[in-house]
This record gives sequence, C-alpha cells and structure tokens, in this order.
Amino acid sequence: MAEDIPINYSYFQKHPGSVDIVQTVALFVAIWFWTFAFWFFSLAVIATLTTMRKMKFHLNWYAFVFPNAGFTIATISIGLLLDCPGILWVATGMAILLSIVWLFVAVSHIHAVYKGQCLI
Repeated sequence: MAEDIPINYSYFQKHPGSVDIVQTVALFVAIWFWTFAFWFFSLAVIATLTTMRKMKFHLNWYAFVFPNAGFTIATISIGLLLDCPGILWVATGMAILLSIVWLFVAVSHIHAVYKGQCLI
C-alpha cells in the first residue's frame, strides 16, 4: 500500500521526502510481520509433523494451503522491494512447495470422497 501513496495529495505534496520515509518504514514493518508469521508457521509445521501418522483427511486440511499462499505472496513482495534474488528464489521454492501441498490435499480430498470418509 505504501508503494501507491499519491504524491500529489495534501500532506505528501507539501513534504515530498515523507513518501520515501513511509515506504521504508512500511518495508521494515512488513519484514517484522513476516518473521512473526514465520515463527507461527514453524510451530504449526512442528505440531503437524508430530501427529501426522494419526491424521485422517478433514476439510480443514485446506488450511495447510490458503494461509501459506499469503505468506508466499508476502515473501515475493519483500523480495521485489529489496531487489534480492535470494529471497525471490526462496519465494519460488515456497510457491513450488505450496503447489505440491495443494495437489496432495486435493488428491486426499478426492480419495476421501471416493472412500466415503469425507465429513466423518
């Protein structure tokens, strides 16, 4: 959102240097939120891996995919703003893993419907 600040708008028209300051602060806050999200993502992965053997398919498995799509998009945005190829490669890896997880969940869903185990 900070990238789309209208320069010809009241305060920013009088103080053109403030746009750069707001964009820099927004970037650092976004990185802080990303690290906070990574912490919770790590806790969720550890909790899931410890109980994976006991898990049967439920529709809430789609929660493995959709929140992490936003996490991946945030990684891409940070990589673009920092102009860092390393972060963009990590984001590409995240997108590939996210696609694999989505395919696994979709196939598991189809399998559960076929076996009559969905919503049990």
